[in-house]
Amino acid sequence: MPQDEVKYDVEPFARGSFAYVHHGVWRHGTKVVVKCFDAEAMALDEFMQKAIKKEMDMWYQFNHPNVIKMLDASHVSSPPFIVCEVATNADLRAFFARSEAYKRQMWRLLYKAALGLDCIHKKSVVHGDLKLNNILVSLDRHAKLSGFGFSSVQNSSTMFKVSNVDAMTGVLRWRAPECLLKAPNFASDLFSFAMCIIEAISDGPPFGGLNDEAVRENLRVGNIPDQPEGMTDDVWKLVEDMTNHDLTEELPDGATYCSNCSAVIPGG
Repeated sequence: MPQDEVKYDVEPFARGSFAYVHHGVWRHGTKVVVKCFDAEAMALDEFMQKAIKKEMDMWYQFNHPNVIKMLDASHVSSPPFIVCEVATNADLRAFFARSEAYKRQMWRLLYKAALGLDCIHKKSVVHGDLKLNNILVSLDRHAKLSGFGFSSVQNSSTMFKVSNVDAMTGVLRWRAPECLLKAPNFASDLFSFAMCIIEAISDGPPFGGLNDEAVRENLRVGNIPDQPEGMTDDVWKLVEDMTNHDLTEELPDGATYCSNCSAVIPGG
């Protein structure tokens, strides 16, 4: 798309390891979010250029009420950018923190997020960065998956694997143990979704109170966070099922869980 079709604020409202996120206006006044990639980093990194082009191609194929819609993009502009719909209410973590009335919607919204995850898995896409602040809430209170910067096409030879240690630190607490050594897969997305359930109920990140090195060691030996106060045994059993693994084997087939989200998510 021509770069002059979108205007965005000079200052970003959020940033990641490789991109800045701005409020903007697209075409005839539609309010949007614009994700601008680091042009200098891309100019020096051919692999990153290919990965970002792949992210654009991958994201554009999704058309689901529980996945943020990509409206347009350009990988040849400077900086390269993605234009997507606005989900202006909040991310799930901030939404649940507003009041108990908002938090009572937890299972409905987590179930909807699970449907979005099912959608991308059916397109053979691994999200790779599931946590509550990558699940947004629209004004009409639909949960929508976002944060596709670490996503990959399962079994693709050009899989975008995070190698930057600083980038990994931000997602470590939600990652499955085998992701310390290799890229995420369908099953590790389910592990991360289980960590989202823990995050929602405990009002804090998984492994709260531990530093990153202690979290890494727990993952290395196959530990998961303790059952949070307030989590019922039925929900804890769900979390255990979604995180069940043996370090000598692959995680259980996460696609099976995702295709039956309505059965495994309480309140679905």
